[in-house]
Formats: sequence, C-alpha cells, structure tokens
Amino acid sequence: MHPLISARVLSALFAAIIAATWLASPTDGAAAEKAAGAKNGDGWTKAMSQSELARDLGDFKKSHKFLQEALKLSPPGFPRAVTNTQLTEVFLQLGEYQKARDAAKQALAMANEISQIPELRGQVLEAYAHALYRTGGDKSEIEQSSTLAQKIRQDRNSPLTARYTDYGLRHSASGFWFAAKLGDFHRLNAKPASKDAPHVAGTYTVWLGKSAVFAHVIVHPKYGKSLRQSFDQVRAVMMQRLKGAKRLSKGDFKAAKTLGLKGLEAQWITNQPDKTSKLWHGLYFLEHGRFFIQIRSRALATEAKRAEMLIDDMARSFKWGHAIRN
Repeated sequence: MHPLISARVLSALFAAIIAATWLASPTDGAAAEKAAGAKNGDGWTKAMSQSELARDLGDFKKSHKFLQEALKLSPPGFPRAVTNTQLTEVFLQLGEYQKARDAAKQALAMANEISQIPELRGQVLEAYAHALYRTGGDKSEIEQSSTLAQKIRQDRNSPLTARYTDYGLRHSASGFWFAAKLGDFHRLNAKPASKDAPHVAGTYTVWLGKSAVFAHVIVHPKYGKSLRQSFDQVRAVMMQRLKGAKRLSKGDFKAAKTLGLKGLEAQWITNQPDKTSKLWHGLYFLEHGRFFIQIRSRALATEAKRAEMLIDDMARSFKWGHAIRN
C-alpha cells in the first residue's frame, strides 16, 4: 500500500491531542470519565502501533486484527478517520473490496477531520475509487473520487500519478509503475525519497509465515553515469554500512535480461549485533532509458534462496507506462 502518513506517527500525534483535550477541558465531567477516555486513547495508540508493525512485516491478517481492536477503542474525530483509512488499505490487500469500500465511506464521512490533512483525504479517495471499481460501483463516483485524489497529488507537487483500475502509482518522469503488487510482494508505500533529490522510492514486503522479505525499489536519473559506475558507488556505500559482510555473489542480474534490460547484482550475509541470527542482503540495479531502478532487499539468512527467487520474480513483474516530461 502507499500510506502517505505513517499510522504510527499519526497515532502518536492524535494521542497527544486527545490527552491534551481531556486534561485541559473544564467541562468534561468527572475524573473517572477522563481516566476511562485516556485509557481508551492509550489502548487505541497501542493497537495502531501493533497494526503498523504487522503491516510493515507484510502480515496483513494480523494487522487487520489489531485495527479491529483499534476501531473499538478509537476516540471520535481524527483517530477514527485514521483507523478506517488503515482498515481500507488492509482490506484492499486482503482482496476484501466491499469491506474496503465500507471502511473508506466511514472515513470520508468525517469530512471536517480528514480535510485538514490533504494527504489523508487523498489516500482515502484513491483507496475508495479502487474499491468502488472492484465492486462495480458507479462510474461517475469512481471518476469523481479519482479526480479529487489526483488533484490533491498535483496540488502537493507529487511525482506520482495514481490509477484507480489497479491501485498503481506511476512515476511521472520515468513511467515506472509502482504496482500494488509486484510478484508476491505487496506495496506498503511509494513516495519521494527526499526533498532534495528526484529519487522516488517504494517499500514492498512479503510475509513468509515466521519472517518477511523486504524490498526497497528506488528510481532515479542516471546523472550521466554508466550502470557499472552507479552500481559500484551504491555497493561501496552498502559495504561500509554492512560491516563484516560476507559476499555471496556479484555479477549480472539475470532477471533483468528477461525484460530486455541490463542489470547487475550483489548479495551478502551479515551477523546481527547480538549474533543470534544472520541477515541476507541483496542489491540489484536495472537500466531503463534515462533512469536506473535499484532494489535493496533483506531477509533472514535462512531464507536467502527463497528471497533471491522472490526478488527475481518481482523484477520480472516490473512495468513502465508513458513518462510525463515537464
């Protein structure tokens, strides 16, 4: 999925707002009522944080469980809108489109709250448009929701263009498609990597049952460098960070050839600081037109072979649309 604002950050922010409101209000009734409300606010914050962690790992079923708990505890206003927004996206990941549609309607009904945060409103509108499309909703309503969401992106100068038919996000400059699903990987987010560079990054994950494989897909201009130059530069930076890494492989990225592209890859194994487990790391580069596409991935070392195959399948799923040049 592509939350523009982390639920963890929002939940902490709203918890602070809720606490300040209850503690400062001179007309909110007895102290017991305040305590009960504060307890619910704390429970909501905890459930939202647990849901965010589960979703970051790609365990959407567990994320759904925590969100249902959070919904019961959520105070009215912003917290409930955020909870329904997260439920919408998790339902989309689980393929429960009618439930996603209903949750999005609940969030959109809180117009006064979500309108104050354009990113949140745009997020709900995009999800709602896709849920409507998948459930045979009214075409005019789909177009209206999609258009409003796109306007929010344009107003905020987003380099990504959404499409309700597949919930994908196209990078306008390169045409690269941050699909909702690439191979077995599910998208958690896609956004500019920084304010100072034209890099766009998407975070993907796949849950394996007891652990997860993570993949960060980064698209950036060539800056006049060759594939080898750019790859070696990033690889050197990674090697500095991965102290004591044992290299597993280095060479051509064969999966890139199935797309008719040039590619390079390198893989390492590192020890965790506590030395109780080892991690697998992969760096992959593909060249497409005026851009490079990086994949930086990690998993438990015990899942190295499986992770490597999953990344290969992900790369074979890459697609490009029309680039939009200013």
